[in-house]
Amino acid sequence: MRLGHGEEHNYGRASPSPLLLREAKDYATRWLTRFAPFLDGPEQLGAQDCRDRLALTPELRAEGEAALASLEAQATPLEAPLLETLRTALGELEHRERDLRRRLAYLAPGDPQGEVDLTEIQARLAEAQARREVESLSPQSTLDGTARLELQTSPGNRAAAVGSGIMGAGVLAFTTVHAIFMIGGMMMAFGPLALFMLAFYAIFWFAAYSLLAAAYRIGSRETVELAGRELTVRRQFGPWKSERKHLLGPHSRAHLVAASLRQEGSDAKEATLTDDAGGEIRLASGRPELEQERLVQRLNEYLAAQR
Repeated sequence: MRLGHGEEHNYGRASPSPLLLREAKDYATRWLTRFAPFLDGPEQLGAQDCRDRLALTPELRAEGEAALASLEAQATPLEAPLLETLRTALGELEHRERDLRRRLAYLAPGDPQGEVDLTEIQARLAEAQARREVESLSPQSTLDGTARLELQTSPGNRAAAVGSGIMGAGVLAFTTVHAIFMIGGMMMAFGPLALFMLAFYAIFWFAAYSLLAAAYRIGSRETVELAGRELTVRRQFGPWKSERKHLLGPHSRAHLVAASLRQEGSDAKEATLTDDAGGEIRLASGRPELEQERLVQRLNEYLAAQR
């Protein structure tokens, strides 16, 4: 029976036949010789070369499995390197076949043997979407002739905002009710000193506020406008709107940083700028990283031009 990759081979059986062992080793070696050209990448192959190798693959796979079974039946500990190499090569054959199909799909679109690389297509679609969502430099100018950059940094993610908002509202409600009953009871025993417990509850109120603020930020349609060093951030979430103006530092640059609120193990990021007072301005929460990178690039291009 053929063993799976990583399983130990039982070398403790009856002594193998020297003749059968030699034949098994020769068979395995010949197969590896035929397989070796597949290790070269398909980048230099033409369409017909890819078809020829794909036509050879089923036969090569069947012979490789037969060579592996034969060698497993006769191998001694001395054949362990050859046996492991044969197993690894058979596993690699599947990946090489996929590479050939993708190369063929690139060279001859629509070929029935071709295979589409979904990961690459999704990445290119995301890049195209990012270019559309991050708008180009506006032709408008301010009254003093300064070029104005207007960007949509986030269309809003309502689903993520609902989750964060429910959690924030839950923490706020629980903390408030608990504080009312706990401080009310402690007032009977310690009088006004019980009010010092408000400092403890303030920690949880601050956490609840942060969650609600994050929900608003993630769920809002966010746009920014740069006129020289003045940055205006506008957000709209349903009927609620907000607008804040910031004066950027003379050497401020946009960067990607870890999101202020994220789940453990998450690699969520946000774009950030530094204002004239050294404070952080965070943008594009909850957006795909590709879009955030595009946004950071556009902001830095504008700021470099202003300098």
